[in-house]
Amino acid sequence: MHDTLSRPKQVIRTVLHLSPAVTTAALMTAQAHHMPLGLWLEDLVVQGCGADVETQTQRRLAFLMVSELFAHVASNCPGALTGRWKLLHERCLLESELWRFPAVTVAEVEAGADCQPFLDVSRLRERWPALVANVWLNA
Repeated sequence: MHDTLSRPKQVIRTVLHLSPAVTTAALMTAQAHHMPLGLWLEDLVVQGCGADVETQTQRRLAFLMVSELFAHVASNCPGALTGRWKLLHERCLLESELWRFPAVTVAEVEAGADCQPFLDVSRLRERWPALVANVWLNA
């Protein structure tokens, strides 16, 4: 698995064709939220994926729960992931900074300690909007 994690980063771009009026409105809204346009758009896509959630607090809670559940499943049994979730896992594999490698001694490994890398939930949450937007917009 370590070979998969050591691949160089691949830049993935999404192209949105917007009219000048929509572009201007998007730029102004992103500035009002003190966010770069790309990050604001990614956040908008993530919010759109959970459009049935009623309040901001519920959206934030859903965001935290889904990202944590995904990290747990992707770290412990990635074969259970299918469809876009599997693609999301593959995107995570390309970003080595999302993964943690446990510090274990040789004696601990010989004793059967778990030394497999796992997704760092806090790092994943930072990248979550971009990863989800990329997978759901490009799939």
